[in-house]
Amino acid sequence: IKQGLPNVEFRANGVTNKFPIFADVPDQIVFENERVEFTLRATDDDGDQVTYGASNLPPGATFDSLNTRIFTWRTDFNSSNNGPLYEPLFYARDGKGGIDIEAVRITVKNRNRAPIIISRIPDRFPSPNGTDTTVVVDSTGVARFNMRVTAEDPDGDRLTYAWQQNGVPVGTNAPTYRFVGVPVFHYVSVTISDGFDQITETWEIKVPVVLVSFSASADGKNGVRLEWRTGSESQNLGFNVLRSSVRNGEYVKLNRELIPPRSDGEYSFTDVSLTAGSRYYYKLQDVDANGNVTTHGPIQIEAALPTEFALSQNYPNPFNPSTNIQYQLPQPAQVRLVVYNALGQFVKQLVNRQQTAGFHTIVWDGRDKNGNQVPTGVYHYRIEAEGFVMTKKMVLAK
Repeated sequence: IKQGLPNVEFRANGVTNKFPIFADVPDQIVFENERVEFTLRATDDDGDQVTYGASNLPPGATFDSLNTRIFTWRTDFNSSNNGPLYEPLFYARDGKGGIDIEAVRITVKNRNRAPIIISRIPDRFPSPNGTDTTVVVDSTGVARFNMRVTAEDPDGDRLTYAWQQNGVPVGTNAPTYRFVGVPVFHYVSVTISDGFDQITETWEIKVPVVLVSFSASADGKNGVRLEWRTGSESQNLGFNVLRSSVRNGEYVKLNRELIPPRSDGEYSFTDVSLTAGSRYYYKLQDVDANGNVTTHGPIQIEAALPTEFALSQNYPNPFNPSTNIQYQLPQPAQVRLVVYNALGQFVKQLVNRQQTAGFHTIVWDGRDKNGNQVPTGVYHYRIEAEGFVMTKKMVLAK
C-alpha cells in the first residue's frame, strides 16, 4: 500500500464452478440443395441448468435452442458460391458465468445442374405412326431445312453442342443444324453439355416417298387403271392400293400382296371389281422397311357405263376346261345367254335374268345342262337382251 493513502480492506467469496462442456460435433460436408442437420449437447458437472444460443448462422438455417437443440439447414444452389465455408457458433451457459463455445465447420460443395432445353425447331408433334416430324421435299426429292435448339444452364456454365444424323457426327458446335436428307427415315440428335452434365434431344424425321403423279382412268370393260410415278424412293418396300365409295369413308385394300418397288418408278394397277356408273375414291400407301406407312390421295373417278349392247369374244379361245364370256349392257335388261353345239342343238343356258347396266362376265365350265362334260368341238354362244341379239363361235380343245 502506497504511503499516505488510507488502508482499504477487500473481502472475496470464492465460488467453485465447473463450466458446461459441448460434446464435439464433427465438421460437416454437404452438396448444394442438400439438408444438413445435427444436435448440440452440453454437460455440466455441477448439474447446473444449461441454456443454449447460436450466432453466425447461414442464411435460412435454424437452431431450436429451447427444446430439441437441433440445427437444420437446407442449402441451395448458391450456397457454394456464397461460401463455400460456413462456421456457425453455438453457446452453452450455466447461469454462473460459465460458458462453452462450439464452432462447427460446414463446407458446401458445388452440385452441377444440367442444361435445360427451352425450345426446339422443329417442335415435336408425334403422329399416329410414331414419327416426330414429317417434312416435304423439293423437286429433286431432297428435304432441306434448319434445325435449332435453345438451351440455358442454371449455373451459367458455357454450353457446347454435338449434332448427329443417323449416328454420324455432323454440323458444328452451334445450336443450329442444316438438315439435308432423302426418303425415308432419319434420326437427328443434339447433345448439349456444360462440361459436367449433358442432355440429349432427338428427332425422328420422315422424308416421304416423292410421288410425282397419281392418276386414274376408266377403261370400260377393263375397269379402272391407276397409274403413279415416284421421283425418289429409299427403303421403300412397296405400295398398297385402297378403294372406297365415299371420300371420307372406310377404304379397302385391293392388292393381296405389296406392289414391289421398281427402279424406273413407274407403276400401274387395274381395278376390275367395279360397278359401272359408280363413283370410286382411291388412295395409295407406301410402306418402308420399318413398317411405317404414308398415305397419298384420295383421287376420284367414275366407272364408265357402256354406250351400247355388245358381246365379246370368249377368252381363252380355244379353251379347256373353262372359258369367260363377257358382254355389256348400256341399260338394265332381261338377259338370256345360251350355248349350242355345231348342229344348233341346245347345250346349256348360262344366264336368264334381269341384270343392271354395265360390264358382265360369265364362266362356262364346258358342261351341259345335266352336268356332263361336253366333247371337243365347235360351240356357239348367243345373247338376247332388249332386242339385241348376237352369236359368236368358240372351240373346246382337249
